[in-house]
Amino acid sequence: MRPKRYAFVCYFRVISLLYVWTVCVLADVQRVPSPLVIDPYATCQPRCDYHGGVCIGENVCFCFPGNYGNNCEHASCSPPCLNGGICKRPNLCVCPKSHSGRFCQQAVCSLTCMNGGKCVSVNGQSKCICVHGYHGDHCQTAKCIQGCYNDGVCVAPGICVCKVGWSGGACHRAICRQHCLNGGKCNEPDKCRCSSRFYGNRCERKRKYN
Repeated sequence: MRPKRYAFVCYFRVISLLYVWTVCVLADVQRVPSPLVIDPYATCQPRCDYHGGVCIGENVCFCFPGNYGNNCEHASCSPPCLNGGICKRPNLCVCPKSHSGRFCQQAVCSLTCMNGGKCVSVNGQSKCICVHGYHGDHCQTAKCIQGCYNDGVCVAPGICVCKVGWSGGACHRAICRQHCLNGGKCNEPDKCRCSSRFYGNRCERKRKYN
């Protein structure tokens, strides 16, 4: 396809001996009739100038760049209107309620997406697309893939806030303020699990066998 070449093309219409109607447009020279003949008495119905054109012959319109059609009634948008938008004027899109932007490229969302989530329109329905580490209708809930045990709460991706008496990345380790002795293990807050030979809160007492 040959590239478009634009130039200023001027049209004249003699109205009377004292008045000459003149209009100059930037036009694609490949679409200009050669030789260019303008009928000064021609009329166009519907009128071309309603849509950005010039009547050059009986019901023959010459369209300004950005309009096309028999009466220049169609506008062109580049890039084209997206998501059901309608091109009303050259490079002017009228968007449906679900989208906005110069070319209707942005989804209009009724949802508030949190934590960096992005709202998109899917089949006319608003939906939040969450960033990694969050989920929920509004991306309001963090994910802790390791889990938060013993009533711990996931407050950010991979981060648990533990209840008093528990620690660790998954709130899986109990805290004993006094160390367990004699090989005892802290398995609940301030409670030691002793070996068979010892007992007591800290496994500090040795069992006596007869």
